[in-house]
Amino acid sequence: MKILGIVILLSASCFAVAGEFPDWIKTTASGSFDCNKKYCKNMSSCSEAYYKFTECGKKGLDRDKDGVPCENVCGKTVSAMQQLLQKEQ
Repeated sequence: MKILGIVILLSASCFAVAGEFPDWIKTTASGSFDCNKKYCKNMSSCSEAYYKFTECGKKGLDRDKDGVPCENVCGKTVSAMQQLLQKEQ
């Protein structure tokens, strides 16, 4: 189970580690997101939470350090977050 957890964590944070952010989120986010909001309850979408987590360095948005920021907005798993991010594209 530890190996599975590590694989999930690595896949979830691959954009942050590689310093890359998916172009479609950059396009969606450009001009509409900034780095001011600090709390998950203030996020309007998973895209915004993910942007702040990766681009603004708001690592506190991922309290359990599983690679999913704001689980109340993005879901509890990496796959749920990925599905939301795709829908918000």
